[in-house]
Amino acid sequence: MSELSGLELAKSLQEIDDTMKLIFVTGYPSYAVPAFEVNAIGYILKPYNKERVEKEIQKAKRIQLAAPKSRVFVRTFGRFDIFVDGIAVHFSSAKAKELLAILIDRQGGIVTMEQAITILWENREYDLRVKNLYRAVSKSLRDTLKNAGISDILIENRNSRSINKTKLDCDYYQLLDGKPEAKKHFFGEYMFEYSWAEITLTQIQERLG
Repeated sequence: MSELSGLELAKSLQEIDDTMKLIFVTGYPSYAVPAFEVNAIGYILKPYNKERVEKEIQKAKRIQLAAPKSRVFVRTFGRFDIFVDGIAVHFSSAKAKELLAILIDRQGGIVTMEQAITILWENREYDLRVKNLYRAVSKSLRDTLKNAGISDILIENRNSRSINKTKLDCDYYQLLDGKPEAKKHFFGEYMFEYSWAEITLTQIQERLG
């Protein structure tokens, strides 16, 4: 490569996704140590053959399958719930749980205070009282996630919220990613306790044909 070395490329890829499995193919044995310093899982010296390449690919697959799954799973098909290590998180505030559902539905997109209030209290005037209600709900959500040990899934700014998609697994996201097992778990319902979720439900149904 003319613009950067393989090691430099590997470091850049790791910055993008530190779970990426890297296999080096090179004619220089001296590169072995630097390669493993960037978490390469395989090292193939030239000249190589098909069997050697397949062996390294199979090793990468085994490592991927053995990797621990996300501690956090969000279920949107049917009733909305969030689980940590298989145990459902309890919310003392129904509105706090709904706020999280809104953030999950937005797939990591930013939700402003005004947007959230419009959904959570659709018939309320956008005034100081409802803003204070929203702040209380936001605090309740923050406290609930902190107590569950998963506060890192929430991204907070002054007047907006979003979720960090890299910190959780979600049946809806699996479906969007085209994973076949996600389709098997969809039975025509999506966060059915929230009327605003019907828009996404329609999109899912259209996607599945």
